[in-house]
Amino acid sequence: SAAARPGQNQAESAAEGRPTVEEGRTYELEVPDTGRKGDGVAERGGYTVFVSGAREGQTVPALIESVSGSLAFGRVAN
Repeated sequence: SAAARPGQNQAESAAEGRPTVEEGRTYELEVPDTGRKGDGVAERGGYTVFVSGAREGQTVPALIESVSGSLAFGRVAN
């Protein structure tokens, strides 16, 4: 049967239809954490977004430069 089984990752299939993070777009993101390299770490939809130039505790406009799987990489937009 082609029906989805309970427990399958629904966020993944939802992300395929309507991405919540797209390259070249800017999103207002809350940055609750900082990664090992000092970049801000935020989440949007099912994506973890690394934001260069952002610091923990900030809310910033983040320009998305690349998306790979459920990871996105961007920088603070000017």
